[in-house]
Amino acid sequence: NNVIIVDIDDKSLKFDGRWPWSRNRIAAVVKSLQDSGAAVIVFDILFPEIEPNIADVLLKHARENKKISDTILNYLSSQSPNFDNDKILAETLANGDVVLGEFFNRSTKAGKLGRPVLNLNGLDNLVVLKMNRFVGNIPVLVDAAHYSGFTTTIPDEDGTIRRSPLLIQYGNNLYGALALEAVRAYLLIDDISLDLRDFGASKVFLGVQLGDIYIPTDLSGNILINYVGPAFTFSYVSASDVIQ
Repeated sequence: NNVIIVDIDDKSLKFDGRWPWSRNRIAAVVKSLQDSGAAVIVFDILFPEIEPNIADVLLKHARENKKISDTILNYLSSQSPNFDNDKILAETLANGDVVLGEFFNRSTKAGKLGRPVLNLNGLDNLVVLKMNRFVGNIPVLVDAAHYSGFTTTIPDEDGTIRRSPLLIQYGNNLYGALALEAVRAYLLIDDISLDLRDFGASKVFLGVQLGDIYIPTDLSGNILINYVGPAFTFSYVSASDVIQ
């Protein structure tokens, strides 16, 4: 009952236009949720690219047109902060506990990663999923949000997702899954530690300690997904209703 899905559904697209929405509309959703008492807001969508500032775009075109008066140029320049939608969203994110999504892969790199949950401190023989590329979010949003978590999952050979990595190694750091970071933010837990054992020359997982909560994992730090349903499902709210 503590989880509610804000759905960008057909009703929302009809109300506010096709996706992707402008960042100031996303900010309106976040602010409304914050005002309504949401403890943690979690995004399973990414913002890897900068949104153009329409005032700056118009100013550039105006400067190229020699017939535009200085009055208009000065006005457009003064309006630039009002249409910096990335900054508007960042300022809204900073007002509460927000978890941004990020995605690890082996082919594409874009945006910036959030803060890691642990530094490996030379522990280079840990058996854990390792990735060398990621799609993150633009820096101004990453710097404003308190948490980030990855949405990367690995299907089984039959294409079914039965388990999901709780941690992924990138470089010399471990990053947390979106669900892990959402729980960490909701329970206000900073401390996280690994329960490991030696397996030959490697170290394998037994589990992850999250404050007072122990989460058992497989040897690579994956958890079996406890799917809800079919009798029970999460509550859904249309994003357009949140905005209004």
